[in-house]
Amino acid sequence: MVRWLVKHASVVLLLVMSVTVFGIVSYIGLPREASPDVKIPVVLVTTPYIGVSPSDIESLVTIPIENELAGVKDLKKMSSTSAEGASIVSLEFEPDIQIEDALQQVRDRVNRAKPSLPEDAKEPQVQEISFSDVPILLVTIAGEADQEELKKLAEEVQDEVKRIPGVLDAEITGGLEKEFRVEADPRRLASYKMTLNDVIGALQNENINIPGGTVVSGDSNYLLRVPGEFKKGADLESVAIKRFGDSPVFVRDVARVVEGYAEVDSYSRMNGNAAVTLSVTKRAGASIIDINDTVKEVVVSR
Repeated sequence: MVRWLVKHASVVLLLVMSVTVFGIVSYIGLPREASPDVKIPVVLVTTPYIGVSPSDIESLVTIPIENELAGVKDLKKMSSTSAEGASIVSLEFEPDIQIEDALQQVRDRVNRAKPSLPEDAKEPQVQEISFSDVPILLVTIAGEADQEELKKLAEEVQDEVKRIPGVLDAEITGGLEKEFRVEADPRRLASYKMTLNDVIGALQNENINIPGGTVVSGDSNYLLRVPGEFKKGADLESVAIKRFGDSPVFVRDVARVVEGYAEVDSYSRMNGNAAVTLSVTKRAGASIIDINDTVKEVVVSR
């Protein structure tokens, strides 16, 4: 064997070089990350039922769903939690099962259980546990600007980050978002024989963009649209609700439009000061290093 290797030294050298080159190329293209994608055969079924006690959640929601899911194939363990306002059923499957098959089985069983659930319970949500849902990068935006400006900047960065190949989603935490509140006067509504639903319906019908068709001019086609989304408080005040007698009734006749901010449902802080955070999640199989470098380039270029 040794003599053959010595006589064919050029062949041996070629094989060694081929293995070395193949190893280097594989190492460069191999995805590397601290938390690699691991398939966990666990499926959660979450059913919100707002305002209901845990005992009622268990009897009205959890038990009917458990009874239906008990016959799922390759089920290893099933556990549940009945809390105030929500039911959570956890199903652990055998390790060799395909998670896509498990999800489909659970969805089918949950659909069969829906007729036995209360009508005012919300739609059950079926989801798998995945490490891909954990953010791989947090981008915090802070400065002397107010929270509204910080959120606008974060939304601009969010649009660019979402276009990066391999990025699944980018969610914003913190900041303020401007909104208009329409405060109706019950006495004025009654005097015009209207209800709050009349005001809501009128605003919903007006706050839309309407397609206007296509205009052909020579060799060019132009797509038209009629913008109708509200931009300022005066736009809401001038909306006509309906006629009362011979005159139209506008929103300003029965309500007051107040400009303010939407209710804050998340907070972000940096060194004790208000900030806005962008949480970036990646798609399964994407390179965390490439995404991290590209996101940093986007942020630095702003």
